[in-house]
Amino acid sequence: AILLLCGGWVLLSLSSGYLLTAAMMFLALALSFHSTWQSKRYLLTLIGAIVVSLPLLILYPLVLSKTNPEWFDIWFNHYSLGVFGGFHQIQTAFNLPYYLKNLLWFTLPAWPLAAWTLSRTRIHDKNWGILSLSWLVIMTALLAINPQRLQDNLVWLLPPLALLGAAQLDGLRRGAAAFINWFGIMAFGLIAAFLWLGFFAMNYGWPAKLAERAAYFSPYYIPDIDPIPMTVALLFTPLWLWAITRKNIRGRQAVTNWAAGVTLAWALLMTLFLPWLNAAKSHAPVVHQMEAALSSELKQKLSDGLECINIDSQDQRTRIAWTQYSHIKTTTDNPSCRYRLIRQAANVDAPSGWQTLWQGARPRNKAETFLLLEKTAAQ
Repeated sequence: AILLLCGGWVLLSLSSGYLLTAAMMFLALALSFHSTWQSKRYLLTLIGAIVVSLPLLILYPLVLSKTNPEWFDIWFNHYSLGVFGGFHQIQTAFNLPYYLKNLLWFTLPAWPLAAWTLSRTRIHDKNWGILSLSWLVIMTALLAINPQRLQDNLVWLLPPLALLGAAQLDGLRRGAAAFINWFGIMAFGLIAAFLWLGFFAMNYGWPAKLAERAAYFSPYYIPDIDPIPMTVALLFTPLWLWAITRKNIRGRQAVTNWAAGVTLAWALLMTLFLPWLNAAKSHAPVVHQMEAALSSELKQKLSDGLECINIDSQDQRTRIAWTQYSHIKTTTDNPSCRYRLIRQAANVDAPSGWQTLWQGARPRNKAETFLLLEKTAAQ
């Protein structure tokens, strides 16, 4: 338990920053003040995890500061707290209404089942109940001030909701279990049917109207039928059909069927639709469009190091895209460069003192655009 808890904190610090890690450590410490968690075994586990994890938590920044002080300053000031920024400037915003609104459908059927458990159990007498409620309070508070409006962050709330929802499945009434089962079969059955229909449309052109919409949203897609993903998709579909035809459905079977439907939808999406999604979301076409728009003279100067294109170090998406797909070398945070590559909202004019040489965006993306700017003579 010490190693699992310690490993979880360390991995969380590397993936999501130190603020979320501190929140989880605070949660573990706060539990020790409740009577249901005041045991010798838990206190020894908690002390052991803290003693082992603290040196590991400072290992990464310590090594980074010794090997590359410049990048350590960037990480410490802008990224050390994850989505909340860094110690130089902490980023917050009030987004609680957004997350509560999306929580209603994102966590189905966990939150209705969790509400059923809360109505049937003396939750304060259960150690798992105190853990779930404490987790929900702390993570909801963090989501309330999260600067991101991203549905993926609701994953923070899924573990306690899943635990609460599963606690009273055997006591779920037959009518409620039948409704959950029916709703899951209808919803995920329709999604699966649409995904199979979309696969035929984008690869074989039937039905024609759906094929037209598929080409509209992903114009760079080339029909691609790989036997291994097709085999996976063909296996998952009959397995789901077998799961939903079982008799005497109760709470556990209804939730299992729901999970099977979610798995089927994701499996079809990640096998049949992955090349289509990649063609729509990839930055490669945008990068290649910019390179094609450059004159041969400018390309030669960039190759010889006589000119340079600067990208802001905080604009990670642009920097990563051009590093991955472009043959032209770019620099970071170099104010002496005559050219700049920026990402901004669509339909926004170039900054003062700069003129636009090229502008492009991913297909049907109206939220952002990429601009290659040249410094004007006045600058």
